[in-house]
Amino acid sequence: PDKYGISYHYSWAGSGLDAATWELHIPVSGYYEVAVWYPAHENRATDSPFTVHHAGGETTIPVNQQVQGGQWVLLGEFRFESESGGRVVLCDDVSDPSKLVVADAVRARETLGVPHWRLY
Repeated sequence: PDKYGISYHYSWAGSGLDAATWELHIPVSGYYEVAVWYPAHENRATDSPFTVHHAGGETTIPVNQQVQGGQWVLLGEFRFESESGGRVVLCDDVSDPSKLVVADAVRARETLGVPHWRLY
């Protein structure tokens, strides 16, 4: 009941070779809040690595997918260029091999004005 849409994908923890990629549509260069959505459960990884590819490079944010499911979870605010867009990659390289990594949804929402804080 806490998934985004009708389905989601998952992978058992592994070597980092399995990955889900979301290509972001960036209509205007600027700062965007990037958030992820996943169904939470106790069998999920506590350090699911979401890597945001943005104008300043790439930033990896570990997310505890056992909590905060069924809602948008903010990864941070990043600058993107419209012509190059951006992407978010989630791989299966987590610390506990008995856990699942869940790929459901990602959104990028343009922020208005000067960002409150930035990750590059």
